[in-house]
Parts: sequence; structure tokens; C-alpha cells
Amino acid sequence: MYKSTLLACTAFIALSLPSLAQSPTETCDVLAASPLDPTLPSEVSGVPFGQINVAEAETACRAASETDPNPRFAFQLGRTLMQAERFDEAIRSYQTAADQGHTEAMTGLAQALVASATERSRALMQTAAESGNINALYNLGVLALDHDEDGAQALSYFAKAAELGDSAAAYNIAVMYDEGKLLIRDTEKAREYYKSAVAQDYTWAKVNLAHLLLEGTPPLEDRSTAIALLVAAADDDGDTNAGLDLALLLQSGDDIDAAESAERMITALRAKDYQLAGLLVNENSGLSEANRKALWNELSVTAQQDIAGALKTFYGED
Repeated sequence: MYKSTLLACTAFIALSLPSLAQSPTETCDVLAASPLDPTLPSEVSGVPFGQINVAEAETACRAASETDPNPRFAFQLGRTLMQAERFDEAIRSYQTAADQGHTEAMTGLAQALVASATERSRALMQTAAESGNINALYNLGVLALDHDEDGAQALSYFAKAAELGDSAAAYNIAVMYDEGKLLIRDTEKAREYYKSAVAQDYTWAKVNLAHLLLEGTPPLEDRSTAIALLVAAADDDGDTNAGLDLALLLQSGDDIDAAESAERMITALRAKDYQLAGLLVNENSGLSEANRKALWNELSVTAQQDIAGALKTFYGED
């Protein structure tokens, strides 16, 4: 048993020797090459971004880029520094490779420039937010929401902006509570913040609050409020999609509602609304027979199989 273990260790050491003798260029390729690099030698498999051993790769790739003019090594150094979030250094390395025509370095450079700008803009906005700047608070909330996917941090920034009267921040809080993706869904809080944004005449809040009020089997009061919100968004604010939502809501009503529904459907069609196009293409989309007939008449078609072609022509996509 002892001899077997010793032999195994000896074999391991023997197999390790070639890697110790690798040149900086070879080591850089092994540790930091991109699988997406079109200049990558066929014998090099590449390392997915996020799995680079930064400490070892930086040493090897820095030495390789200083001694070998091949832009691949400057690119791989940039890639290593990018993973370490040392964006300004990454930009310099990527730029060196990009200037020599390395296309993957051009892509990396673009990403590093965006990351560096985002980092700097975040720092500037943080300073402004500490002084109570509403726009900075709102935009920090957007960064936390879209870039970091940090619901609690986004909520904190949006709440401060909303308290200072920002309707878009109130709307975003409502959406977060309504969707329940980065926060636990809370329809009462969603309603509260939608109403705050509606009070400041925020169009999208009117539409979303209407949809929230119509969930399940709403009481007549909520249905009436939802209709009024959609009318305001469609007629006062010119939101075509709100008009379509209203048309769908009214199509199952009495003759007066049905007539208004058909009129709003035609308005949405003439505005080239793509949601309506999707409803028309789908034979089982829930459009009323009367509305489907009115839309067919507007498109000058008589059969479902002609709808897609007629819509392409009507929407100017021929």
C-alpha cells in the first residue's frame, strides 16, 4: 500500500513538470484565453469568463503581452483585469489589442468602457443623492434594479425619491410590489404607490393600476375605476395600448360598450399596435366576433389565413 501511494505521487510529479516549464505565452493561453476568440489556436480550449485565476493569469499575461506582439495576449490580460473589475486597467490592455485589429478585444473594450462609466456615474450620483438630489436617487434606484438586481437597495432609493415627489419612483415601487420578482408581492402596497403616481398624472401608473383592480373577480366599483383610468390614459394621455386594453374590457358589455370597443380596436389597428396584431393572428385570442369582423373589414380580408399577410402590408412590413 505504501509503495502504491509513492508511485502515484511520483507519477503526479512527473505529469506536473511540463506545466512548470510553460512559457508566459503558453501559461497565459491556458489560464485566460477566451473560447470566443477567433484567433485562438486550435489546441487551446479557453476559459469561460468568471473562471479565470486572476492572480496567476495576470502575472503570465502581463509578461506575455510585454514580450510577444500578438494582440491576443494583451486581450487576455484585459480579460483578466476585467474579471477583477479593474476597469481602467482593462481598458488600456483591451485598447492595445483592439488597435491591432483584435475583434474580441474591441468587444471587451466596449464592455469595459460601459462598466467604467457606470462605476463613475454611480459614484457621482451617490454624492448627489447624499445631498437630496431627486434625479440622482431615482437613477441609483434604476441601477440597483436593472444592473444589480438588488430589490431592497432599489426600493430604498426609490422610496427616498418618491417621498420627495418623484412620480416615476412611486410607479417603480408599485411595479416592484406588483410583479413580486425582487420583492414579495404585495398588492396593497402596489395600489398605494400606483395611486401616488396616478395623482401626479403618470400614464403607465393609470394602466397598471387598472389591470391590478381588474384581477380576479373585481367589485363593480373597482371595475368602474379601472375603466376610468384606462379612458384617462387613452384619451387624455394618448396611450394607444391603454385604448386597446379598454376595448378588450368593453367588448363583452352592452351594445354601447361593444360599439365603443370596436371603435377603439380600429384606432389601435390604425396606430399599428403590435399587441393587437398578435391577437388577430391568433384565432383563439379572445377577440369578440364583432371586433374580429370589424378589424377584418378594415384590413379588407375575409379569411383567417389572409390575416398575417394583410397585417404586414397594413403595418408597412412588406
